[in-house]
Amino acid sequence: MIPGPANILSCPFCGSEKEVMSLVSGNTFGGTVWSDTRREYPMLPEVSPIQQCPHCKKYYFIEQAKREYSKDPESEMRSFMKLGNLSFQELKEAINQMESLSLSKMQRWILNHQYFKAYNDAFRRQTETVAFPPSEED
Repeated sequence: MIPGPANILSCPFCGSEKEVMSLVSGNTFGGTVWSDTRREYPMLPEVSPIQQCPHCKKYYFIEQAKREYSKDPESEMRSFMKLGNLSFQELKEAINQMESLSLSKMQRWILNHQYFKAYNDAFRRQTETVAFPPSEED
């Protein structure tokens, strides 16, 4: 895996910037693929398609953010493994925030798919670290 310069995302709501990792090269060696399509490739990490702004705390699709690569040579190390992955609880908040928006079919699918995988992460894959049982709604 060869990290690239930080990808700087600008929040579409408040304009605050957030750095996430970019890759120049990676591979799928030693990977695991789950039946819900969760892919865990140690040498090919993926930035989450849904991000939370560190300033205003709103959720947005990465495609909505203005993006540019950092010119700072130190950004590779600063952003290393910053993927912006959201927990099950955070994705619940994202769904609540986005339900009033008119999302495209693809955005709706991405949101629901991320939520589904996060549920499995929280209650199926990591059962020894579950801090709370799923609610009736979940």
